[in-house]
Amino acid sequence: MDFNDIHGILESNLETHLNQLFPGDSQFLETLKYGVLPAGKLFRPKICAAAFADLNGLDALFKELKDPSSPLSLCASSLEIHHAYTLIHDDLPCMDDDDMRRGRPSTHKKYGQWQAVLAGDALLHFSHTLLTKIHHKEVYKLTSFFNWALGAKGLILGQVFDLNGSINKSFENLLRTHTLKTGRLIQTSLYLGQWCAKPNLGFKELKANLRFGEALGLSFQLLDDLSEGAEPINEHEKSVNPFINFPEESLKTLCKSLETITKEVSAENNHYLQLSLKQYFSKMKGIIQKDLESDNSLIFKHFNVLEDNQKEQYQFIVNLLN
Repeated sequence: MDFNDIHGILESNLETHLNQLFPGDSQFLETLKYGVLPAGKLFRPKICAAAFADLNGLDALFKELKDPSSPLSLCASSLEIHHAYTLIHDDLPCMDDDDMRRGRPSTHKKYGQWQAVLAGDALLHFSHTLLTKIHHKEVYKLTSFFNWALGAKGLILGQVFDLNGSINKSFENLLRTHTLKTGRLIQTSLYLGQWCAKPNLGFKELKANLRFGEALGLSFQLLDDLSEGAEPINEHEKSVNPFINFPEESLKTLCKSLETITKEVSAENNHYLQLSLKQYFSKMKGIIQKDLESDNSLIFKHFNVLEDNQKEQYQFIVNLLN
């Protein structure tokens, strides 16, 4: 089997795990599933799976994923379910106020605001519950990392900085916000995959995981922000978009982060991690390249960065996405 074949297995496991959550109200279960399925890119579960495969191999990966009760399957679903909760809450009018998600009405537009709030709450709780089903003497390391990275000192704090205006006060604040809000969940994805392969992960390995995960998280968020130049964005998105507020710093940081990622994934022992990133980077390359080649580039129109040296930096980013 090929690494790319894991998408269907991951999505099937997600549905299996969500069915275990059945709350006794079919309408509410429908709301929960709507916020998670059909799955999108499954970027975070795939990062988790790749980190496992690079340590234990492809055969061990498929053996684990074909068992929905295996530690890796539970971790992969936990990551996507936690991600889904953040999206449901982010779309609410009191937060980012988005009416559409993945080409269809966001959860609160489909089912109502209180239903979306409670669905997000339930998914948040369930993402932690799935990890409690893992029986291993070292599981406390996994749950402790999960709680630290995604709680009030991590992802949620990043959401606070995003919404309270701190993100716009300096470029350093913006990087801190993205590191917490986006980077922590990606760092967690790497850690969970490595833990499932090697529960006694050493300090040096953990430190390397955190460093690479931070670079990947920043790149993921900055590329997402950059691609927004090619489409209409709401007022909140404009107010926090780094390529509007800090165009030069954002370009330099994205280039640096992509160089770090390129160096890391080209290492011989990161073959499956490279495969897991290839599809996403190829997609983003297509979006950015299209605007670079346009005579009326929406990216340049939105960001007002027509200088030759900045165009060269954009092209450099495109080249790094190969």
